[in-house]
Amino acid sequence: MPRRRDCLLDRAALRRLMERQSGVVSRRQVLEAGGDDVDIRGMLRARVHEGVYVDHTAR
Repeated sequence: MPRRRDCLLDRAALRRLMERQSGVVSRRQVLEAGGDDVDIRGMLRARVHEGVYVDHTAR
C-alpha cells in the first residue's frame, strides 16, 4: 500500500504570494509555505532558473 503523504502546504498563502509575483516563486518560498519537491512538481509549470519556478508558460 502506498505511503500517505502529509500535506502541510498552505496553498492559499502560496497562491497569494504568486499573484503578487506574477506567477513566479522560488523553491525556498514553497518550502517556507510548508511545501516540498512533490508540490513543486505538481503545481508549477516550469523551472526558469535554478530554484525559480513559474505557474505558466510564456508564449
